[in-house]
Amino acid sequence: MLGLTKKKTFIRNVAMVASGTALAQAIALAFAPVITRLYDPAQFGLFGSFMALAAVFSPITALTYPIAIVLPKDDRDANGIAHLSLYIALGLAVSVAIIIILVGDSILEILELQTIQSYILLLPLTMFFVAWLQVNQQWIIRNEQFQVKAKIAVLQSFIVNAAKSAIGMVNPLGVVLIVIATLGSALHAVMLNFGLRKYNTSNFVEKGNSEFNSLMDLARKYKDFPLYRAPLQLVNNVTVSIPILILSAFFGAAAAGFFVLSVKILNKPTEMIGKSVADVFYPHVANRAKAHRDITPLIIKSTIVLFAIGLPFCIIIVVFGPVLFSFIFGQEWYVAGEYARWISVWMLFVLVNKPSIRAIPVISKQKSFLIITIIARVIAIATMFAGYYLFKNDIVVVAALCITTSLFDIFLIVYTIISSDWYDKNNVKSYSI
Repeated sequence: MLGLTKKKTFIRNVAMVASGTALAQAIALAFAPVITRLYDPAQFGLFGSFMALAAVFSPITALTYPIAIVLPKDDRDANGIAHLSLYIALGLAVSVAIIIILVGDSILEILELQTIQSYILLLPLTMFFVAWLQVNQQWIIRNEQFQVKAKIAVLQSFIVNAAKSAIGMVNPLGVVLIVIATLGSALHAVMLNFGLRKYNTSNFVEKGNSEFNSLMDLARKYKDFPLYRAPLQLVNNVTVSIPILILSAFFGAAAAGFFVLSVKILNKPTEMIGKSVADVFYPHVANRAKAHRDITPLIIKSTIVLFAIGLPFCIIIVVFGPVLFSFIFGQEWYVAGEYARWISVWMLFVLVNKPSIRAIPVISKQKSFLIITIIARVIAIATMFAGYYLFKNDIVVVAALCITTSLFDIFLIVYTIISSDWYDKNNVKSYSI
């Protein structure tokens, strides 16, 4: 009876997060035809180039310590990790700002990103705001306040997209998209914090264990995150960002804009479904492991369900992508639909591997995951360059990335399930003995 109750709670929490995320994504999609008619592909390319650079560093500004907030049994330890994350993020953001002031122009020239030179000092701000947002999101997940998460996701989506549309009617430039994206992360973090207070959820700011010695102990205890998870995240971020930079350098800003829009639109349902399941799955699988219960069946079942959900959507985009993109966003975005055919396959496996990604820290396989990911990402980038030099074709470059990355995700799922089964045998057996 207790197991049935927990199962119902899990499903209800997934449904709650999914419904909030779905509405937030629906709002973004509703605004998309307006935004793509206000901002041309070149402006999207400018925005994409800045965000590609931001996407490399922002998620690791706190060295991925926020992900560990869910794991401790004691709230004081979780509070300490939250403070540790913010201190690290602030220090790294300030360091990046100093580097930009001293040698930023030279770095941008090497990367051929002079077009974003006027806005580059927004990068450290974006980095800190994203880290702040991560801390609040993980605190909500730890406390299973999924109702707060859902409501604020909807409100944040409306405010950000309305701002893009309203300002774009007057000044449809890439810098507008950049500034709104930067401030959007800060707004999201602020709203989550107020949401926590409103629902009387324990708040790390108010009762955090922030003594220096305690923070150092926590940093050492969860050192797997900066040692393995942060480099892993960096590799993943580079893989997502490099295509934008390659397309911009080899085929122009418009090609980068096509890629940015395709990924942005196709990532919406992936985030809506995958992140909803993953955010509820992560504390659930962590709690099962703490209780010395099998976690492999949960990983397998979640993976199969996500594949069944994502496959029909993938097929629709593969068959009708160019027609749909040109109809919804305007004829000038037809090429984005060609990109979307390949990106939809990539996004399918990004969706399907969510349970495996979240199970990795629970089964202590972050080091192996890092090594496998580095090898896979190097191969993916190599195939992209091969696609360019052999065919001089942007669609071939996009296809090379998507196929290689999808094969890696399939391998990752198989590897995680095998590792999880081994973990279950030792974890459950040792507890029984």
